[in-house]
Amino acid sequence: MDGKVSVHAQGTKDVATTKVERTLDPNFEYVTPTITAGVAGFNQVLAHQIAADQLMIQGIDILRLDENILNLLRAKGVSLAETQKAVDEAKVAKPLRLRP
Repeated sequence: MDGKVSVHAQGTKDVATTKVERTLDPNFEYVTPTITAGVAGFNQVLAHQIAADQLMIQGIDILRLDENILNLLRAKGVSLAETQKAVDEAKVAKPLRLRP
């Protein structure tokens, strides 16, 4: 032996890697959070934009309240077209979505 040691790691074959770019949906505004937390408490929050799946104020689910108001309007005779128009006019042009 000449004192040389050959070491071969597993998978010595060259493997081509392909980077897959995710296409972002142009119907959304993508944001990257600078602070994330599972649970946080604040005394005052000043924000330009807020996106939430659930919104509670003093124990009232505001989104559920809005839905109940729309249902009440329908029960009181407001047409489905008028109710749907109110919902459509409340939609934002580009909802916020976290950048992948």
